[in-house]
Amino acid sequence: MIRAGLFKGTIVNIINKIQPNNTYFDQIKDLIKNELGGSLLMTVTPSVAEFMLKFNTKNRPQRTSRLFLYAAEMSNGRWMQTGQPIVFSKTGRIIDGQHRLESVIRSGVTLQFYCQFGIKDEAYKFTDGGAPRDAADLFSVEGVLNGKLMSGAVRWIWSYENNKVPSAGSGNSTTCTLLADQLYEYYLKKPKLSESGTSGTRFKNSGLASKTVMTAMHYICACKNRAAADDFFEEVATGIGFTSSGTPAYQLNRILIKNAIADFNKLRPAEVAILTLRAWNAMRLGRKKFDVKIQSLTLPRVK
Repeated sequence: MIRAGLFKGTIVNIINKIQPNNTYFDQIKDLIKNELGGSLLMTVTPSVAEFMLKFNTKNRPQRTSRLFLYAAEMSNGRWMQTGQPIVFSKTGRIIDGQHRLESVIRSGVTLQFYCQFGIKDEAYKFTDGGAPRDAADLFSVEGVLNGKLMSGAVRWIWSYENNKVPSAGSGNSTTCTLLADQLYEYYLKKPKLSESGTSGTRFKNSGLASKTVMTAMHYICACKNRAAADDFFEEVATGIGFTSSGTPAYQLNRILIKNAIADFNKLRPAEVAILTLRAWNAMRLGRKKFDVKIQSLTLPRVK
């Protein structure tokens, strides 16, 4: 049963209207349908979540990726109670919380959530309208220098190390499925990554490639040979230090220059990453050139 001690504010007015012999689900229904408003901390089992979702009308489509991540966090005992409530409108509509409730069902875990009742239906238009806190914010809060760069680079490294195909889009996004706190923990296992930021930033300064992508590529190559990676990436980024025009570094530099000044059909970040790792491998194997044809977005393994 719902315990009165858990009720806050005007929710007490609702208690007086609930019949003591009502079932738990009847009480929940009374709370959702009552217009007086208020909030309480509720224990939400999978069956309770399923019942609440019956009131989930006129909401945005559920995002499968978010459900997968939330359910995984819940199943692994990593879900944190932040105080963000499940919000119901005066008409009983779920304003905020459908992904959390569905994830409780999928994970089979019982959790506690604050539930807010009696909010105007119009509030839906303004829910999640602010700037959400992302991994870059967490990195900065934790004192990571260049938090945005590091959080972006570690996503690429995760994709490489987990054999995931990078995003095919034109931006720097990847297929990394880690949440912000998991990404930060992953970053902590890469103590040398911050040193790769210098090499990555050279590409921003020269305008040849994304510093996020190239920071990650430098780190991946540096895990094999840091000194060689430093020299290779400096040559490609600056165009200085070539011993011959017949080197993979020179070939990659010219490809990136041509791409930088092109008006159309620019290389996508994933394609730049692939060509960079191919050039590195060719250099390591003593070859003068590397294959520039890209048929898939699978990142090659470094030599």
